[in-house]
Amino acid sequence: MSLMPHSLKWNVRRQELINDTERNISMRPVNRGQQPEKLVITKYQDALPDLSERFGRYCSYCEMQLSASLAVEHIMPKSKHPDLELKWENYLLSCVHCNSIKGNKDINVSDYFFPDRDNTFAIFDYSQKGIAVSNSLNPQDSEKAQKTLQLTGLDRLNENEKRFIDFTMKWNIALRSRKRLNNNLSNVDIIESTIDLAKESGHFSIWMTVFADNPDMKRRFIEAFPGTETRWFDENGNSKPSKSF
Repeated sequence: MSLMPHSLKWNVRRQELINDTERNISMRPVNRGQQPEKLVITKYQDALPDLSERFGRYCSYCEMQLSASLAVEHIMPKSKHPDLELKWENYLLSCVHCNSIKGNKDINVSDYFFPDRDNTFAIFDYSQKGIAVSNSLNPQDSEKAQKTLQLTGLDRLNENEKRFIDFTMKWNIALRSRKRLNNNLSNVDIIESTIDLAKESGHFSIWMTVFADNPDMKRRFIEAFPGTETRWFDENGNSKPSKSF
């Protein structure tokens, strides 16, 4: 009996995941907080350690977890707005993919939804097929949400892109974790290991969606992921309907 090579097995499995998943990702609402008193920003890279502590090492746009290659992202590009290059309030974190696609586009922030100021969890609908603009939005907000996805290319991922591959794999991990927990609902060790795995995997919105029927786990995810904007969620871990403060 001939055995299927490991690389071929992976390609077959990846295609199965692709068939179940749209080429879109998600966006966690975050709270940057005030600039730390001890932080003196003489170059924007100085802010990376404190931003990583506030947000965790996750891309603010696609939610991918990164142990390396995480960059300070300027909401308003420093090349167009040099006065904002060293401003804490202008920073998010970004992977190289989202950062390079957004690039130095000179944007009007009011034309987009941003995770540090808007309830991006209410703006998009999440399912096993990925992310889509919420049907509950009015036409103006719907157009704004679509532009938000386009800004970092989250509306047009392809099956060979790292962000898409990472998303499909992490969704599958979350599904397996839910199945394991459902068989051991009172096992504290499994609950805690699931939270640890979620933090290690990234993609907050995947875990919140896969565990949508488990308020306790959703509350735990909100608490566990650093910098999640808790004001957007109710006591059951459900997103509040408002889109902006």
